[in-house]
Amino acid sequence: MSSSNNFVRPTTPPKYFGLDIDGTFHAFDAKAFEKNRKAFRKMMEAGYVPFCCTGMLRLIVSYVCLGRPLLGTYGVLEELYSDGVYKGFPGVYQNGAAVYNEHGDLINAVTFDKAFLRRFCAIIEEHDLRELAVFISGSCVYTLSEESECWDHIIGIWDLDVKTECVSADRIVDAGIIQIILWNYKKCAPYLLFTEGEDFVIKHGACGLSDINPPGVTKARGIAKLLECQGVNVSDCGFIGDGSNDIEAMQASNMSFAVGNASDEVKSHAKYVLEETNEEGAFAKAISLLYGITVD
Repeated sequence: MSSSNNFVRPTTPPKYFGLDIDGTFHAFDAKAFEKNRKAFRKMMEAGYVPFCCTGMLRLIVSYVCLGRPLLGTYGVLEELYSDGVYKGFPGVYQNGAAVYNEHGDLINAVTFDKAFLRRFCAIIEEHDLRELAVFISGSCVYTLSEESECWDHIIGIWDLDVKTECVSADRIVDAGIIQIILWNYKKCAPYLLFTEGEDFVIKHGACGLSDINPPGVTKARGIAKLLECQGVNVSDCGFIGDGSNDIEAMQASNMSFAVGNASDEVKSHAKYVLEETNEEGAFAKAISLLYGITVD
């Protein structure tokens, strides 16, 4: 870990650059967010390949970054989507469980074992925890209850209008689930008698939400899967993030940045730490340092 004040621009910056969305690229401050958007566009115009690398579902990111859904497709930057320059792919989603190539093809999807899902759903139902869990495939969000405290919390954070589908446990088992989100994990934990690392991996977010993915899933592995067809190693890909689910990617990348609002633990895994937070245009600052690309 080193301060960005000590950063020396490499002679050949990385062609590929992965960026986390919430807490990193996205900003509620309109000026900062627009600055990040402009930096993204200028990167692409200069021939580099920035791509989303997030814990979110593609559909959800469309609301966060555009304020509206784009159904089967999505765009991080409204004007770039309209121009056909970037439509959300290439991209790494749901903490690396879903990976799309530059053509929008799903080239890797890591789903939960059906036996695990069956046991998980049985526990949730037996202990009346239905409102605390949502189950996500590559394109849909499912619940075991018409009312979902977990989903209400998510849509409250992002002001979403994405609908969930209440289904049976059998339907969830067969739905190709790649991510489970829990609200109030501490309440659920005593009943989830699984082995972390063998049955699932979990990342706890700052908003009281916990992401559960199949074992072995990380953003770093998702990036590696994305880049292997290009003959590029994950170490040669730039990265910026703020959360615990960004740690593996920060460790793998030789040019990784932590934004100023990241925790000290997360910062310790990045190669460089920015003073700027996401609300101060940290992404644009990183791009300026690494590529010499500046925006007003």
